[in-house]
Amino acid sequence: MSSLKTPHIEADVVRCLLTVGLGTQLLTIPNLAAQDAGAASTNQPPAAAFSPSSEPSELERVVITGSLIPTSETVGINPVEVFSASQISETGAMDALQALKRLGVNFTGNGNIGQTLNNGGFGEANIAINNLTTLVLLDGRRLANSSFSNGAAVDVNTLPVSMIERIEVLQDGASTAYGADAIGGVVNIITKKNYNGWELGGRYGFGTEDGQFRQWSAYIVGGSSTEKTTVTMGLNYLHQDPLYSSDRKIASQGIPELLDQGVAPPTYISPSYPGRVGNYILAGSPFAQGSPGYNPNITTPVVLPGRPKFTSVDEYNAAVIAAGGVKQYVPLSETTQGQLLDSYGISNYPLINTPLLGVVSVQEQQRLNAFANFGHEVYGKNLELFGQFLYAQTTSTGKLAPSPIPSLGISAITVPADNPYNPFGQDLGAAGSSDPRVRGRFIDFGPRTFVSDTDYFRFVGGLRGEINPDYSWEAAYNYNRSDQTQYTQNAINGGALGL
Repeated sequence: MSSLKTPHIEADVVRCLLTVGLGTQLLTIPNLAAQDAGAASTNQPPAAAFSPSSEPSELERVVITGSLIPTSETVGINPVEVFSASQISETGAMDALQALKRLGVNFTGNGNIGQTLNNGGFGEANIAINNLTTLVLLDGRRLANSSFSNGAAVDVNTLPVSMIERIEVLQDGASTAYGADAIGGVVNIITKKNYNGWELGGRYGFGTEDGQFRQWSAYIVGGSSTEKTTVTMGLNYLHQDPLYSSDRKIASQGIPELLDQGVAPPTYISPSYPGRVGNYILAGSPFAQGSPGYNPNITTPVVLPGRPKFTSVDEYNAAVIAAGGVKQYVPLSETTQGQLLDSYGISNYPLINTPLLGVVSVQEQQRLNAFANFGHEVYGKNLELFGQFLYAQTTSTGKLAPSPIPSLGISAITVPADNPYNPFGQDLGAAGSSDPRVRGRFIDFGPRTFVSDTDYFRFVGGLRGEINPDYSWEAAYNYNRSDQTQYTQNAINGGALGL
């Protein structure tokens, strides 16, 4: 008996915290004895800054991400990181999640998996600081959570990277300020405003290994600002090819390769494949190679005259041989791969390598995003009209192996006794006998395909103003709507099969 091992990876990470004041909105701050990041340096000469003869100076308003009402009592040092647009651009990231994973150290775990999640994924990108529930804000205001996440997370694929001015990350739990959805912290995405001129850009990338994997995007951002009015708008498009699992060895290694490394076959090596009945395989199946009874000419089991009833493969084989025929099913334990599995104590005989059946590791995706920010001073700083618009349309396509048949009963399939491919002379499956156990897979139908469509709309409009240098007000309307649909193709409904 050989032993198996499970590989593991250890990673050392360094956490870098930057102390910076950031923000949401509500009331303003009176004259605060605050300091910005530059003034915090201990390398600066203190004499000029802290001389007793220095005149009091009025600092700019400071609003902190993580505080509802910023006042001198509540403003303090918070573990807030700020990632600028230039830093995000240098990562080459196509979405906010990729950027944060490359720039920060707290975005790991299954709560931060994007379109690389194929089995059960919808092509979304969700954020979870330290893998905990995290509140995602856009310019300090909440976004609609996606239906695909059961209302638990925001899909940041709906936010184009080209619109981002900076990303502020509050890494400490902020549930006291924002509620239970900020246990992990807060990510506040700040968009571009007060923009003058136009900017065109794009990216193109491709895989350097087997297969064809390409990713490209293009964007345009522009705006105009006058003394009283600012308008900023942009358009972003992205396309990403699927990455097939068969193009990457690490995602599609077969049984011999895995066992040679001392690794037990993972779940993608399936025990459900055509021609299997119990622990036997049809003699003509490629999986029967190595067995003394392997016969490539047997592609369909013989049905004996009179359709006698059989409750086991051994009983059926014996009857065929007695009638002058040859063994129709051979034990999996006699096959080459079956013997290899037996030597490692793996008795359920997983033989079919499903990643070779059209499975993708990274979903195909298309995104179209449009956004605009608007501001107009109606009566100076005392009354300002502002607004924001965002539209996103995303389509993601994932593929899994053809539908398996772990058993006829589980798949709600009934094969009647008179079916020309049923050699056992009795009804089998959901409305019949479970012995012998028939397994299979609908390979002829092709891979199961899941197409996830999202249409996201957001509108913010409001008024704000300053009453005096110490007090201000703001009133806004925030409308979000997310329409999401997933279409499933080639997933067989066993109960609807007329066999």
